[in-house]
Order: sequence, then C-alpha cells, then structure tokens
Amino acid sequence: MGSLRGQHPAPVSTLGVLGNARHLLLETEATDGARHRSALRFAIDGDAALMRVPTGVAVLEAIRRQPIVKVGACTRRGKPLDGYIECMAQIVPPEEEAHADAALRRSYRPLPRLFDSFVRDQQAYLELTPIDLMRAAAQGGGRPRDGLSGTSPSGC
Repeated sequence: MGSLRGQHPAPVSTLGVLGNARHLLLETEATDGARHRSALRFAIDGDAALMRVPTGVAVLEAIRRQPIVKVGACTRRGKPLDGYIECMAQIVPPEEEAHADAALRRSYRPLPRLFDSFVRDQQAYLELTPIDLMRAAAQGGGRPRDGLSGTSPSGC
C-alpha cells in the first residue's frame, strides 16, 4: 500500500479532518522504512483521538520506535476519504485506560461495544494528538495536553 502523503499532497490541521467518520487510517513506519496502514475505530476526546488495538500487533512497536504517525478518515476497509494530519501517538498508561475505554464505549454503536467487551483484556489504548496543536501551544506559551492527565510532554 502506498503512503497517505502520495494520495493527499497537503496536510490538513487538527482532528476536524476526521469529520463524522467512524474509522481512521493510521499510517506507521516499519523498521525497514515501509509505511503500513491500519483502519481503526476511534473516539475524539478533547484535542486527541483515542483508539484500542490488540496488544500483539506491530503497530505498537512501530509507535514506540517512531511516535509521529499520519491519520485520516477512511472507510471500514481502509479506503482514504479525505486529507490527513500528522499526530504524535502514545500508548495510554494503565491508570488512564478506564477513561479511554469509557470514551470509546460512548462513541461506538451497540454491536462493536458488544464485541469489544469480549476482547478488552487483550487490548492497548492509543492516544493521537495533532502535531500542529502541540506546536501552536509551544509557540504561544500554552501547554499542550500529553496523555489524558493534562501534563506537558517532555521535549516540546
């Protein structure tokens, strides 16, 4: 699969690019430099998008290595719908998982909620914060949100 950059020449700012979509296309970089895309259900929580992924998937290792990812709205099968944004991805710490889980349950329809109730123990939560929001907060003297706790990220 090709990169989102080839399909969408100019990034769009903030999570508004996701619109009313139910799935987002998460593009990560593998160790060999290849780009990999995954269609995932998500929820918007303030300035961040939250999602749940199985604990054994390669996307978690890719995010640990390279936390900057591309995100865009897509169909359930992963066909891009519109522009993309660059986000800082991070794995939600265990003490914040209950909040992430509640946000996802509120945004899901009944059938996905039922399915997720059977596999919740085998899942990790991800939070995506748009890079442009982090840069704007750093330039304006504000403190960007990091994680669900509201602390400032180190190095920004």
